[in-house]
Amino acid sequence: MASTAPLPLVLVAGNDALTAADRTADRDVVVVVPSIEALASPAALATVRRADLLAAGSAEIADALADRVPVAPWDMLVGVEPYAEVVAAALHRRHGAPRRPRRLALVTPLPPEPTGVAGYSARLAEALGRRVELTCVVAGPPAHVRAPAGTRVVDVATFESQAAAGHFDEIVYALGNQPRHGTQLVLLRRHPGAVELHDVRLVGAYAGLYPPGDALADELQRLEPGRFDPSLLREADLRMGPAVEAGAWMVREVATLATTVLTHSAHAAALVAAEAGVDAVDVGPLACPDAAPRAEPAEGDDALVVSVGVVDASKRPDVLVRALAAGPSGAWLAFVGPVADDLRRELNQLSADLGVGERVVLTGRVDDDAYAAWLRRAAVAVQLRAHSNGESSAAVADCLAHGVPT
Repeated sequence: MASTAPLPLVLVAGNDALTAADRTADRDVVVVVPSIEALASPAALATVRRADLLAAGSAEIADALADRVPVAPWDMLVGVEPYAEVVAAALHRRHGAPRRPRRLALVTPLPPEPTGVAGYSARLAEALGRRVELTCVVAGPPAHVRAPAGTRVVDVATFESQAAAGHFDEIVYALGNQPRHGTQLVLLRRHPGAVELHDVRLVGAYAGLYPPGDALADELQRLEPGRFDPSLLREADLRMGPAVEAGAWMVREVATLATTVLTHSAHAAALVAAEAGVDAVDVGPLACPDAAPRAEPAEGDDALVVSVGVVDASKRPDVLVRALAAGPSGAWLAFVGPVADDLRRELNQLSADLGVGERVVLTGRVDDDAYAAWLRRAAVAVQLRAHSNGESSAAVADCLAHGVPT
């Protein structure tokens, strides 16, 4: 009886990403690394990291590969040209034992948590769930979040027992600069894994474990003794301003504990290297969602300016309100996303003082359909930053996917 084993997909490091058909097909993904030079670019390494098997063209290349890419969970093979022999040997060895899906744990907030990391991780989890056996780990009760399609959601206690038993082939922490990520810092200390940094500055995440004041200031001194003024983080109402001005990032412990640090820009990777002495892997920009159709323009939409995502002082909403007041009288502005009560009052008062109160909309948190509807109608989106935390913006990705000039 003829074998029904799927044919391998053979890629050369540095080629384009796998196609949708490749991702869903039941086949081995074998990356052949033809030269040491092929390992020089981040794009090449990203391709290597998508492989089930690594095949090196020579022992010299294999040595270079071993210095740059962790072996597990890949099989690293040393072969010689022609590559077909290497691939054949790899497949023969791999199919000698029954295969099971890779087991991956993604530790992350999920919707309805009011954070961009939660929304992005939900889309990421659905994509991963088509290729691996994915478990999402959340800090609160699993019943309180929306489970991404094709995944299961567990609480911290269940995750810890399974991680201790070696259930997972890989653990990935999606980490951002907000107090709700403090639980992930605790778990990373107990169960090291890869860290996907949505922000490089993690002062806010540590504030989830050590409330602003003496406790957080003392933690900063523990992590980076003598580098900063002990009073830096002692204000009870911590804002990023003091940390930014002092150059405090608090990423060193995380980068050191992580088995791999993943960033979404070369800038973020450079910040990690400078602050922690760890080489991060730039996996490229945050992926855009599938392109969405534009809506038929409604009255006034040709003058609608939107700013989407969490409304925060660091995103300079006051600048947008002042720009609206100085611009054409027909324009109007919508902030689409969660906003704290104090900031809402400040922006409403500023809008009224400038005479544009009727042309400024603060929607607060909206559901996915309403969020998409605002983007479909917008003439332009403006996403500002007062300073960089080394972050990447899922909101910008959303704007671009909806065809909004941004």
